[in-house]
Amino acid sequence: MPKLARHLGVGTMTVYSYVDNKQDLLDKMAARIFAGLVIADGEDWQSQLEAFFSDFRTAALAHPTLAGLLASGHVTIPAVFDILETLLTRMTDDGIPIENAARTFYAALTYTIGYVL
Repeated sequence: MPKLARHLGVGTMTVYSYVDNKQDLLDKMAARIFAGLVIADGEDWQSQLEAFFSDFRTAALAHPTLAGLLASGHVTIPAVFDILETLLTRMTDDGIPIENAARTFYAALTYTIGYVL
């Protein structure tokens, strides 16, 4: 955090007035990126999954640190789980067992993160 403060030209305590700790900073960075990602309505789950991960890849390429953070498991923000829940619901509504739906989501996620890394 002191290094970040120096880079920004502010005091360390100024940084801490915006974030609680490093994890909070990482979560806020990821949340900002995920806020721009949406799941289109009205499409089948395959199209939604493809469109979401295409948009995710674009965002991750624009913010390369994001992929590393997600790969390390250091990002636990509600936006990630909201997207997961939405896509899992669409898949299970279409008759896919929850275990297979979760595996499909995480396969697409890890493939996309691996591609970006």
